Amino acid sequence: MSQTHGSAAQTVNSNLVADNAIEIKNGSAGALNLTGTLALSGNTVTVDGTGNTTLSGVVSGTGSLVKNDSGTVTLSGANTYTGGTAINSGTLQLGASNVLADTGSVSIGATGTLNLNGFSEKVGTLTAAGGASLDFGSPTAGNTFVFGSYTARPVVCSLSITGSKELTPWPQR
Repeated sequence: MSQTHGSAAQTVNSNLVADNAIEIKNGSAGALNLTGTLALSGNTVTVDGTGNTTLSGVVSGTGSLVKNDSGTVTLSGANTYTGGTAINSGTLQLGASNVLADTGSVSIGATGTLNLNGFSEKVGTLTAAGGASLDFGSPTAGNTFVFGSYTARPVVCSLSITGSKELTPWPQR
C-alpha cells in the first residue's frame, strides 16, 4: 500500500491481513490514519515514507513491525502482536500505554527514535545502535519504560535519552 495524497489527511477504515510481507508507505505531507485491524499472519509489515502514519487499530499475530524512513509512525491500538519491532530510522511514537508486547524485542537503529510520548511501556529486549534515541515525551508525565535486557550495537554506543526518567531493567536484580 503506497499513499500519496498531497497535504490532506487520509483515513483508511479497512482491516488488513499480511498474507505476505507488505509495505505501508506514506510519501505525502498529509497524515495517513489506518483505523482497521492489521493481522501480521507471521509476516513482516514495513511502514515507511516521509509522511506521518497512525495505526490505531489492533496489530495482531506473530509477525514483526519495521519502521523505515524519516516519517513518524504512531501506535495507539491495544496491540497483541508478538513479533519484534525494528525502528531502523525515523520515529515510532506511542499513542497509548502498553502497545508493544511485554516479551517482544525492540531494536532502535542509529537514526531511529522510540518516542514514549508521555506513555508507559514494557518490552522484553531492547537493542540500540550508536546514535539511537529514546524520548520519554513530556518531562512532567509519570511514564515508565521497563525492559528485560539491553544490548548495545556496537558494544559501546550512545543511546540518547530525552526527559528526566530512569530506565528500569526487569526483573529487578
